[in-house]
Amino acid sequence: MDDDVFRLRAAEGPDWVARVFPGRSREAVDGDAEVLRWLELQDFPAERCAVPDPVSELAASNGTASTAAASSVLLTEYVDPVPRAQRRQTIKAAGGLFRLGAMLGDLHRLAGGPERPAGAWHRVADGLPAREIEAARRWAPALPWEQVHDGSGLPGAFTHPDFVLANVVATPEPDMVIVDWTGAGCGPRAWSLAFLLWAEGLRDVRRARLVLAGYRTRVTLEPEEIQALPALMGARPMVLDAWRVAHGHRAEADALAAAAADRVHAQQIADALRDLL
Repeated sequence: MDDDVFRLRAAEGPDWVARVFPGRSREAVDGDAEVLRWLELQDFPAERCAVPDPVSELAASNGTASTAAASSVLLTEYVDPVPRAQRRQTIKAAGGLFRLGAMLGDLHRLAGGPERPAGAWHRVADGLPAREIEAARRWAPALPWEQVHDGSGLPGAFTHPDFVLANVVATPEPDMVIVDWTGAGCGPRAWSLAFLLWAEGLRDVRRARLVLAGYRTRVTLEPEEIQALPALMGARPMVLDAWRVAHGHRAEADALAAAAADRVHAQQIADALRDLL
């Protein structure tokens, strides 16, 4: 289904999803399972653990069982989507981007969840967004990292590091279920909101306005969050450019040009949202 994500078809009962985490600690993956169990207790629309003890170890292909060679695996129930041709209309019927923004606000209002530091994209780092930026800076030190904000010092909440449409499964009810809770926990709430606004605003600022309008029915942003929003929106795109540089998909000079353009786009999106803030 994605890199290191597999659908396991079952003869009986629901299919499963196996998320394999090479190089990620067993403790971190156990934390993912704890998050999913807690979200189920809150009745939040998220994927569910497939079995009571959903984390196991996958030995390396050479057959060794050493801790260093093994990868942790998390098993969740597969969320059955509507056919792809019906996805857009189903999401619209479930409340669309306004509802998605409200769902993120609902998540940020939940209390008593697992308290592990979160916000970072797990393909880069575990923990707070500052760790994500720190790791990405090593890949592409020439990028203007001083222009982005890692959310430090801003109000925190329970959050999902990648709360975007790509991680929404549209289901027949109609409803929207959020998947891929890898690395979820407590972090700056404006960090995840900013990336969602960026992802939708880059397509059309009217989409970002719908997201923000829904979010604001649940959460009132603090002045310091509003002020930091453009720099927050520019952070994850710069991290992604650094990741592309590190993996040979983009030259650093091209990443520099992209970062300059992204800064302009982030400010434009923030300006277009100003009356809603």
